[in-house]
Amino acid sequence: MLAALALLYLSSLSSYLLFHSLAEAAFVAVGVAIFVMAWHLRRFSDNGFGLVVGTGLVFAAAIQLVHALAYKGMGVFSGADADLATQLWIASRYLTAATFVAAPFFLRRRPAAGLLLGAYAAITAVLLAAIFWWQVFPVCYVEGVGLTAFKKDSEYIIAALFVAAAGLVTWKGRDLETATRRTLAAAMLVSAAAEIAFTLYVGVYTWPNLVGHLLMFVSVYLLYRGVVLSGMARTYAHLVDELAEQTEALGALSHELEHRVDERTAELTDVVAELKTVSYSVSHELRSPLRAIDGFCYLALEEGREVLGAETLDGLGRARAAAQHMGRLIDDLLHVMEVGRSQPEREEVDLSALAGSVARAFAEDEPERDVRVSIENGLTANADPTLAQVALHNMIGNAWKFTRGEDRAEIAVGAESRDGQTVFFVRDNGIGIDEKLALDVFEPFNRHVRTEEFEGTGVGLALVQRIVRLHGGDAWIAGVPGEGATVFFTLAPPGGDPLPR
Repeated sequence: MLAALALLYLSSLSSYLLFHSLAEAAFVAVGVAIFVMAWHLRRFSDNGFGLVVGTGLVFAAAIQLVHALAYKGMGVFSGADADLATQLWIASRYLTAATFVAAPFFLRRRPAAGLLLGAYAAITAVLLAAIFWWQVFPVCYVEGVGLTAFKKDSEYIIAALFVAAAGLVTWKGRDLETATRRTLAAAMLVSAAAEIAFTLYVGVYTWPNLVGHLLMFVSVYLLYRGVVLSGMARTYAHLVDELAEQTEALGALSHELEHRVDERTAELTDVVAELKTVSYSVSHELRSPLRAIDGFCYLALEEGREVLGAETLDGLGRARAAAQHMGRLIDDLLHVMEVGRSQPEREEVDLSALAGSVARAFAEDEPERDVRVSIENGLTANADPTLAQVALHNMIGNAWKFTRGEDRAEIAVGAESRDGQTVFFVRDNGIGIDEKLALDVFEPFNRHVRTEEFEGTGVGLALVQRIVRLHGGDAWIAGVPGEGATVFFTLAPPGGDPLPR
C-alpha cells in the first residue's frame, strides 16, 4: 500500500489529471471486484453483507467513473465546469456511505438479489437524471469561489455516516473474524477522514484535494482487504473445506453401502441356495406320491376294466390325469424358478433357424394338421441360444395349440422396426385374446381358457417374459377374440440399457 501511495503521489507531480484518474480507477476496480465475487457467492451464504456492499459499490463506482471523466481538464463533457464533477462526486459518496450503513443489518440475512439490484439501479438513475437531465441537483462548486455550503455540509454528513458504519460493523459484525471487522472499521474511518479533507480545498488541483484522494485510496485498499481477501476469500476456503468434508462423508457412506450390499448379496445367495434345495426336496417329495397315485390308477384301470363300473373307471381316469397335470405343474414351476436365477450366455443366434426347427417338431407330433408356418429369413439376435429356443418353443407352441380349431391354421414369425428398435413377433389366426386379459397371461398359472379345451399349465408366456427381461427386453401380447393373437418381444444388445416398450 505504501509503495502504491508513493507512486500515486509521484504521478500527481507529473499530471494531476493522471493522479486523479488512477485514484478513481482504484475505487472503480475494487467496487467491480467486490460485486462480481459477492454476486457469484450469493447462493452459498446466508450472510448478505458482501452482496449489499458489492451491489452498492458497483453503482457508486459507475457514478464515480463518470465523475472522473467529467473532472476539470478531461474535456469529455464539453461546456461543463468543475461543478458537474463535484455533483457526481457527492452523489457517489452519499450512495457509498449509505451502503456501508445498511450493510451491517444484513450480516445474518440475505436480501433478494434481484430486488436489491433493481433498487440500486433506480437510485442511480434518479441521481444521474437529477444532475444531467432535470438539473435539480444542488450546486456544489463555484469557479473562483470554491465549495458551496451544500457541498461542505454533505461532506460532514457523509463523514458521519462512515463513522456510524464503522460503529455498526464493529457492533453487529460479531460473526465476522476479528481481523476482518477491524479492517472494515478502519476503512470506514479513513473514508470519513477523506471526506473532511474534501471540505478544505478551494481549487480542484489543491493539496487538500490531493490528500483527500490519497486517503480515499487507503480506504479502498483496506476495503479490498476486509471484504475480498479477509471475507470472501475465506468464504471460498470455507466452501472448499465444507466440500472436502462432504466428499469424505460421501466416501464413508459409499463404503458403508458397499458393505451392506455385500452383506445383502451374501444373504440373498444363501436364501437362493436354500430355496433351490427346498424346491427340489419338495418336488421330490411331491413326485413320489403322485407317481404312486398315477401307477395305482393305471393298474386299477388295466385290471379292473371287466369288473368296475363306468363311473369308477372314469374317476380313475380323472385321478390319473390330475396326478399327471400336477406333475407337469411342478416341472413348470421348477423351470420358471431356474430361468429366473440363470444368467444368459449371449451369442449371435439365428432366430429364423431356431423357429424353423421348433415348428418342424410340432408338425412331426401332429402330422394330421394343416398348419401353414411362415418364418421371415435373416432374423438374428444376440441372445442365449438355449433360452431363445425355450421362448420360441413356448410362443410357437401357444400359436400351434390355439389354432387347433381352424381349418387352415396360419402362424407367422417375423420382425418389424418401431422407434429405431427391432420388435420380433409370433402371430397366429387362432382363438385370439381379449385386451383386458393381455397383461394377465404373463402371470404364472394364469390361463384364460378352460383346461378341458386346451391343455397346458399357464406357464409358457410367463417363461417367455422372464427370458426376454433377462435379455433387457420385454414381451407383450395383442389380439382380438376370434381373430388371432400376436406375441411381441424385444431383446436389448449386451451391456445396453433395458429397452423401453
